[in-house]
Amino acid sequence: MDVVMRIEIVPLTFAHLRIMARTMRTDDRAEIEGLGQVVRHVLHRLFRNSTHCGAARVDGELAAVWGCEGELVSSVGMPWLFTAPAVERVPVGFFKTARRQVALMLRTRRMLMTDVLATYERSLRFFSIMGFEIEEPRPAGPHGLLYRRIRLERV
Repeated sequence: MDVVMRIEIVPLTFAHLRIMARTMRTDDRAEIEGLGQVVRHVLHRLFRNSTHCGAARVDGELAAVWGCEGELVSSVGMPWLFTAPAVERVPVGFFKTARRQVALMLRTRRMLMTDVLATYERSLRFFSIMGFEIEEPRPAGPHGLLYRRIRLERV
């Protein structure tokens, strides 16, 4: 018998952020903490300062949260995405969802740009497949960990 997983996209709430702060995948957490930041503080700041915020649930379980930070008048947006283990149950469905969300962000931004922990190979591969250009690693944060800038321009 085939099991069909259902992805539901909902508006992001503070309740989602509290859940994500507890359930976030290890590499996502390392990306935030590598910059010397506290996960729950970063999630709340991003939510307050972002547009295009959303959450994905897989069969009711929180799988991802995202948004696009940046000045409203700027042509550059800084997308962010954090995931929980539930996202791994729907890789193709989540990829399609992410592509739609990025397309929505590019309607109001000429360029999307953010930094990814250089050791987070799964994330870098995901964004590369989505069409983002990936720059060479450079040190960032108080510990000098390497991050790679990713960029995608509207065509």
